[in-house]
Amino acid sequence: MSFAPNSEDLSLSPFSRGLIRAGYISLPQIHQALREAEQSGRPLPTVVEAIIGESLPQELLRQYRTQHRFTLKILHGVEFLDLDRDPLDFAVIATLIDRYLPWALCQDHQLIPLRRSDSHPSTLIIGMVHLDHIDAHNQLHHHLTRRDIPYQRWGITAEDYQQLLAQYLQQYPQPGTPANQNPTVVDVTEIFEEPPLPMSNPTPAADPKPPSPEKENPVTALVNKILILGLREKASEIHLDPQETKLVVTMRQNGNLRPLVDPLPKDMIPAVIKRLKEMVGLDLAQTEIPQKAKLRKSYGGQPVYFFVHTLPTFYGEKILVRLVESLPQLPEFSDLSADPADQTAFELFIPGISGLVLISAPANGGKSKTIEALLRQQLKQNRTVGTVEDPIRRAFSGINQVEVNVLQGLSYRSALQSLAAQSIDVIAIDLIEEEETAQAAIAAVEQGRLVIAGVHAKSVSTAIAQLQTWIKPALLAEHLRGVINQRLLRRICPTCRLSHQPEVEEMEKLGLTPAQRRSSQFYRANSLSPDLVQELHLKGRLCRQCHGVGYHGQVAVYEFVPVTLPLRQLLAQSPEPLQVQQHLSQDGHVTLTRRALEQVLQSNTTLEELLRLFPHALDELSLLPPVTSPGLPPDFSQKFAHLETSLNQLSQAFESLKESLYPATPDPTPPSHDLDLLPELLALEELSKSAPESEQDEIDPKEATLVGRPEGWGNFLEEIDPKEATYVSDFNPAEDQNATVISPFRTEVDPW
Repeated sequence: MSFAPNSEDLSLSPFSRGLIRAGYISLPQIHQALREAEQSGRPLPTVVEAIIGESLPQELLRQYRTQHRFTLKILHGVEFLDLDRDPLDFAVIATLIDRYLPWALCQDHQLIPLRRSDSHPSTLIIGMVHLDHIDAHNQLHHHLTRRDIPYQRWGITAEDYQQLLAQYLQQYPQPGTPANQNPTVVDVTEIFEEPPLPMSNPTPAADPKPPSPEKENPVTALVNKILILGLREKASEIHLDPQETKLVVTMRQNGNLRPLVDPLPKDMIPAVIKRLKEMVGLDLAQTEIPQKAKLRKSYGGQPVYFFVHTLPTFYGEKILVRLVESLPQLPEFSDLSADPADQTAFELFIPGISGLVLISAPANGGKSKTIEALLRQQLKQNRTVGTVEDPIRRAFSGINQVEVNVLQGLSYRSALQSLAAQSIDVIAIDLIEEEETAQAAIAAVEQGRLVIAGVHAKSVSTAIAQLQTWIKPALLAEHLRGVINQRLLRRICPTCRLSHQPEVEEMEKLGLTPAQRRSSQFYRANSLSPDLVQELHLKGRLCRQCHGVGYHGQVAVYEFVPVTLPLRQLLAQSPEPLQVQQHLSQDGHVTLTRRALEQVLQSNTTLEELLRLFPHALDELSLLPPVTSPGLPPDFSQKFAHLETSLNQLSQAFESLKESLYPATPDPTPPSHDLDLLPELLALEELSKSAPESEQDEIDPKEATLVGRPEGWGNFLEEIDPKEATYVSDFNPAEDQNATVISPFRTEVDPW
């Protein structure tokens, strides 16, 4: 038995539905009120009263306030003050203000101390209107933690705050208090509002009747607000995981999995699961097999899709909700990577009108976005584009997206054949993981189409080897245009990161030169245990960027391997993965592990993250030549050596020219030359004679470029690698012959 989703249950709150059923307002009017409330920041009941020209019953307003507090509690994860339920002692509030929090602070940031905690008398309960206001939180933290006073934040609505403030000021007037304080508060109870459907001959509203007090269904509101919070946090997934004693609700945000709301009681598990299945029309009676369905709603004026998947587990059905946003256009590659080297490689990598392009990465490695960037380039060439996905992760206009549904007979192979029959020029496949899909893909390529496909592989060589098991090597070598291998590393949180100094042995295994060890700043993530995260969350001391994860956002690393003629000849011979890897290494190809190490040296991520994604990184990097400085091209060392040779040759030519201009027996009449350099050479000679003796010391250019060379520093100079850096010093050791042998040089990388 299945149930059709009731869109009104999600689109309108119980308060809005009560207004419509009671005849106070029509559906178009409630949408108008919602838009005005969002734009003006006024509470929804105030806007409704202005539209209908009369006051709403107090019972309905109390219902709205209760619903509003419940919504805010779910969104912010903290308790909210209810003046009807939580009586306050204003004498206690006045004492707390005088003792701990200045009145000016409370007035500026709209917060107020309410009382001491019942369970922990030393903990203060602080009511705040703006729970997400960073400055207010910092000021509160500064005033209380310097006195070592723990505190717990409670939310308070703007209306309750104004009422509380008015009652408090009547008994304890404060100097300089403005007559009116009207904070701007966004009403979050009406989020999933969709434009009203066009109606012909609308039925006039019946005579207004007093609304019957409609008790809000807390499960419906809870599920709605979980979805709302996931959208606001830009989560890609919401997981509802039943456990023995609770329902754990987490979200995946930028690749990190963290709690979305506090764990829910065990008794709520069946009701929450039932509500989610009702929304998307799944069979409520079927709990022993997986099910999936989708729901389309409107959020922020844009369509949004919820793909709901169920999985039977020991403690109940686990629910995965994928949040799929609808975007107007595909992303540019510059949105994925800001590295100029990646930009250049991507522009050179763009394939022709036909062929096969592979995107290799593990699961959740960012393949989809790279495929989208390649498709964006194809759309610029006025080509038709289609995709085959399981599941669709983001919806775009302008392309034909097909979602695989094996239960209904729509497989990868049949979808590819259908797109080919539609004369689609470019076909993207999110993942090839079996022979049937690979054969269908190569068949489309042979018809003259460009196929961009993702594969689960750890390297370029293994991705090619995997395709060779399904496609004849000669055929693959003929049609393969290139491989993009990539990873997504978690970006370290810039707010709470901690300095870290790796061991010398570890840096040697990474292939870092001494100059890079000195110039690079290493960090480690301030990742907290779940218990500590919960404790700091209650105290309001959790990092607002990463929420205790230690990482915030992601940084992508790529390696682009176009199939050149030598590589194509090798692939036709069905090589082993090691042979492909050796060929790329001999060709000067920079490995993905090396690119990831560059992100560590640029302080974008950590060594722990590097070793998490590349467990054998230390063994691999120890066998490679020393890495160049971050941001330098791969062939920097060769270019630098060539430049050094050219400079030496130029120096020798200069000396020869100088000798010809200044013979052993000076001639009063200098010889004539086609290139008249005599004035410049005379000026250089005079400048050289006037320089201090310490600056005329002869130095072997193969060791280092130095200004001054004190005695006793020979060992230090022998340790300097001339290919790493140029050392410059303002220090003159001749002034103190007994000076301690300590390097005074500033280690600055040579700008060349």
